[in-house]
Amino acid sequence: MGRKVVIAIALGVLALALRVSPLPMPPFDDLYHLKRFAAFPHLVDPDPDRGLSGAYCPWPPLYDLVAGGASKVIGTKWLAPLGFALFVAFCAWRISWLAALALALSPYLIGVSRTNAIDHHWVEPALMLFLLYATKKRSAPLLALSLLAAMFVQMAFLAAAAVAFVALFIDDTDDKRPEIGFAAAALVIALYRLTRPDSYPDSAWFLGWVHAGAFTAAAVALALRARGVRPLVALGAGALVVAPVLPMLLRGAHFFGGDPWLSSIIEFQPMFRDPSRIGTDLANVTGAALLSFAIFKRHRTVALFAIVYLLLALSSRRFLIPAIPLFAAAASLAVAQARSRVAAVAFVAMTIAPPLAYVIYDELRPEVPSPMEGRAVAMANRIAALPPGRVLAPWSMGHAIDVIGRHPVVIDNFGSMPDEALFARANEALRTRDVAWCRAHGIRYIVIGDDVRRID
Repeated sequence: MGRKVVIAIALGVLALALRVSPLPMPPFDDLYHLKRFAAFPHLVDPDPDRGLSGAYCPWPPLYDLVAGGASKVIGTKWLAPLGFALFVAFCAWRISWLAALALALSPYLIGVSRTNAIDHHWVEPALMLFLLYATKKRSAPLLALSLLAAMFVQMAFLAAAAVAFVALFIDDTDDKRPEIGFAAAALVIALYRLTRPDSYPDSAWFLGWVHAGAFTAAAVALALRARGVRPLVALGAGALVVAPVLPMLLRGAHFFGGDPWLSSIIEFQPMFRDPSRIGTDLANVTGAALLSFAIFKRHRTVALFAIVYLLLALSSRRFLIPAIPLFAAAASLAVAQARSRVAAVAFVAMTIAPPLAYVIYDELRPEVPSPMEGRAVAMANRIAALPPGRVLAPWSMGHAIDVIGRHPVVIDNFGSMPDEALFARANEALRTRDVAWCRAHGIRYIVIGDDVRRID
């Protein structure tokens, strides 16, 4: 057995060991994935237990279909830790031991890939590195596959697709025709949208015309650039193509800030703003983020991805998960190009010391669910004993009441994405205790504080 294989196995085992946790499944998005897993090989979409009469899920279907099938074999508890451990082992074998160790130790990545955590975030690092690899290779087939794999799991990868477009647009050194990859992805997404019902929402939150239009525009701009058209003209042509879906695309830009609902969630808040989380933020970003600038001259594509995602992560922790593998890749390249052994050791220490120190510190603390998790589960268990009826409760309890409590809900952890107007009106009804509105819409229960009130 070769040395590389031994290191890969050892780091995979380390990653798995760090992800064994006594915590139960988080009562948030994980629970709705569990509900979709249970329906495998079908997807309940629209779901009659959401909204006032049914609502579509903003998540594309790929993760729930693949992970739902895999969970039937290995169970949901071990899905994320085993899958991530295999990913770490692969990175050790194909990228570097340093990148793999950084991924294994990252506190944020441990949290999203621990036992019982089945939200789709744990696959995002692999999807990001796949897209980065396809961009570096300028391969149309790999670009199409990586773009589709990413977008059919999480539309937030539209930001990564934009970085890939920029990297390809400014580097027209060959004729590998990467625009075909964007065009193929646009075609598949358009075909997917055509299979959706007429009632399927057309917005940036739901995979469809917005994303097909953006990818078509990228393909047009890249194709013109490759044929010697001046950059501004090529970009202008792309802008004309994307113009019909631009209003929806701009509304989706609230994902990057300015949305009141998103701003209330820790995951979407800026890094280094909360004093209690600064240590965790440092352990996740590490000095590897700074090394992204050091490799720009020789590894422009990797550096571009890493620097853009550093800026995105600083503005919103939501981008930290896909950013961490980029920092890890940048660190491994910085070590490889270091001019001295001292510099290489310093780069390794910058990358590994912060997360290692945090993991050691974290292992000394008992793991307990957050008060919000406990409250959501307690309320869901209480509602489960009640007669059937739709429930109006704070959105943060929505998935718990739906899945654990087995009662339909008006609003849930998808917030304003499915229906912004309903989300605003339902929250107003909660705030003002508008029983008349609830009665008019067939709502049987309303959660106020720690009480559940029946509406007769």
